[in-house]
Amino acid sequence: MNTIKGKIKLIGDVKEYGSNGFTKREFVLTTEEKYPQEVKLELYKDDCEVLEDYDVGDSIEATFNIKGNEYKGNYYVNLQAWKLSSSSEENNSDSKPEKKTKPKKQKEPELSESDLTENISELADAPF
Repeated sequence: MNTIKGKIKLIGDVKEYGSNGFTKREFVLTTEEKYPQEVKLELYKDDCEVLEDYDVGDSIEATFNIKGNEYKGNYYVNLQAWKLSSSSEENNSDSKPEKKTKPKKQKEPELSESDLTENISELADAPF
């Protein structure tokens, strides 16, 4: 059993596969840490309805299983969520709200056009 906390960035539509009615719904959480990560999780079958109670921007905690498989020599990993709950930070109504401070904005480095095109030939055979 694994858990992850974050804000919902994206909620996909329920998709149906095959003639047996298998359903899947994907959603993306943005973690709230120093270097935020965008993590895609999936809900299967009846669990697809769990997302109906949440909107984009809601802070939640997702409980999930890690599923891995091999197909034609390639390996894939899916994060199968099976339980969602509002983050415990929002559920602490008895405690005093903490004062929120804005994080300091760091200056981004300036890039010239030559920086962006310098090694473009190396990307010619990239898989994306």
